[in-house]
Amino acid sequence: MSNRLRAFWPLGLGLMLGCGGNGNGTGSDGTVIIPDKPVGWTKLCVGSCKAKADCPASAIDCVNGVCVACKSDGDCAPATFKGGCDTIKGRCRQCKVDADCVASGTKIQTGQCNADGMCMKCTADTDCTSLPGGLYAGCVQGSCGLCKIDADCPMGGPSGCDTATGTCSKCNADSECCPAGTASCPLKCDQGKCACQDDGQCKTVFGTTSTLQWSCK
Repeated sequence: MSNRLRAFWPLGLGLMLGCGGNGNGTGSDGTVIIPDKPVGWTKLCVGSCKAKADCPASAIDCVNGVCVACKSDGDCAPATFKGGCDTIKGRCRQCKVDADCVASGTKIQTGQCNADGMCMKCTADTDCTSLPGGLYAGCVQGSCGLCKIDADCPMGGPSGCDTATGTCSKCNADSECCPAGTASCPLKCDQGKCACQDDGQCKTVFGTTSTLQWSCK
């Protein structure tokens, strides 16, 4: 399903490596050694804004370091976003109730409003796989998901499926932590997350493609 949409985000927590012992996962006395995380590989790249100028055109402001698409219901086009503004997440909601997911007798997407204010609520895989475009793999936690297993994720980015969210957002290799074509990716993949050591690595990877201020936290 190579046409599935995915968002590329830093994924992070540190590279797990074994240390000490005899090289086969046990100490000299036969006890099992739990690998330690190398010093420095325990943080994630985080993008934040200092002013509206740091944000993409779709954002209306920078609030507490986060680019937001809305701050009140009036910031959302009522015909498209009948659910108004989610002021906690700073984004416009497509719906509040199922009735918002029907226009002129025709269902918008699944025709049901999920907890995130999107018309993507589902009760069965077919609610999602039948949608135009073939973007969705099935129903995940009550909402249509882009994947249910790793095989649903196309090449060119994170190849691991986060089964809790139905998104291709987990890495399986260091190279997946950087945009395609990066000569040498400085980030490390550990347990599905991409880890960084310092701000410089984050700026190198994301600074040229984003107006956000990137740091390793």
